[in-house]
Amino acid sequence: MTKIKSQNAILILDRLKELLEIDSDFSLSEYLGVKANTISSWKKRNSLDYSLIIAKCEHESFDLNYVFLNSSKDLKTIKNTNENSKLAKIAFEKAEKNEEVIEELKCQIEGFKTLLKIDEELKNK
Repeated sequence: MTKIKSQNAILILDRLKELLEIDSDFSLSEYLGVKANTISSWKKRNSLDYSLIIAKCEHESFDLNYVFLNSSKDLKTIKNTNENSKLAKIAFEKAEKNEEVIEELKCQIEGFKTLLKIDEELKNK
């Protein structure tokens, strides 16, 4: 765990809870996969597991400037940006899946063409 005391842990955790739309430290601990008393310790010591927080923020596409520095647009804009990032990711994944399906269909069509050609040759014999 990397401990850096340049930021206020309580404020960072509060902004993270705000973005996640959760109210309790217990819920935050469940989300982060740490014990509830870990959150309490971080607050008392003004230290965080920054790599964990950053990884979770990146997973959610949260604005790190907002989480750590509170220097970004208003929360509504941030949430809209986060939602747009998630939607873009879903759209990209669906597009990739569609490309795979198209390639599979092309192979099936080629197989059907081959079968039709063989059928035609058998009819002509």
